[in-house]
Amino acid sequence: MLFTDALTALLHALRDSGASYYGATEAPDGTLPAARFSSPYYSTQSHQTHVEMISLQSGQAAFQINSSWFKVDTPRPHILLCGAEHTEHYLAPELPYRLFWVSVAPTGLNLHQTFYSQTSGYGQSAARLHLNPPVAPRLWACASTARPDTARFHYLLMEAIDYSLQHGVMAPDNYQADILTQIKQYLDDYYWREITLDDLGKMTHYSPGHLNAIFLRHFGQPIYTYLCQVRLRHAARLLQSGRMSIKNVAAAVGFQDQCYFSRYFRKHFGYPPSQAAGRMQG
Repeated sequence: MLFTDALTALLHALRDSGASYYGATEAPDGTLPAARFSSPYYSTQSHQTHVEMISLQSGQAAFQINSSWFKVDTPRPHILLCGAEHTEHYLAPELPYRLFWVSVAPTGLNLHQTFYSQTSGYGQSAARLHLNPPVAPRLWACASTARPDTARFHYLLMEAIDYSLQHGVMAPDNYQADILTQIKQYLDDYYWREITLDDLGKMTHYSPGHLNAIFLRHFGQPIYTYLCQVRLRHAARLLQSGRMSIKNVAAAVGFQDQCYFSRYFRKHFGYPPSQAAGRMQG
């Protein structure tokens, strides 16, 4: 019921109150003095791998978007598009709060909560949930454009939540297995991007070290090793065509250093990239 109730409340808020959208430059109205929040709970962060949104479940909170602090005291969702910087804090030491988070990633929705109370301090929910409604690829395609169509995003988001409430599995027990599948799919699809463990950890709400450890345990190799192998397979196909230079192939599959790419390619295949076309065609 934890996430069912939270998603239901979020859907009602989206329908009744709309949402506030923030890109890399928009700032909220009604800003609070920054000096009051000199020690936020985590360093200001922004993302290109996913879009995040918050919705207040209880209490009141202070939230920062693009260097401006404001009070969160209604359930109206705040949607942080790619590049929007953010962090959070209590509004006052005696005021508890609970925030519901939904991350829109390329392979689905990731759900968790953050909270604060004077007795227990700041924390994040141990329970997390991954949802994969059919509309998820269209939702991410809309969210990841340079200038997202917020009206379309809003409609697709409500469709994704409504479908998940009617057909989704709301038990967080499968979160780890779902996340591993999500990460592997992300690496397969977006291998050419600059990808860091920190980005993947924030997308899944796991620490980078823990995420890498469970990936290693499940797939038998660390995340970066798997990513490099995916990149090398695509590089080999590009080199086979003979139409691109080694430097351009390296950049196209996500290697920024041609020398490193050449060494890694030779170690993996047993011959240098310069011989790839002949070897593969022969």
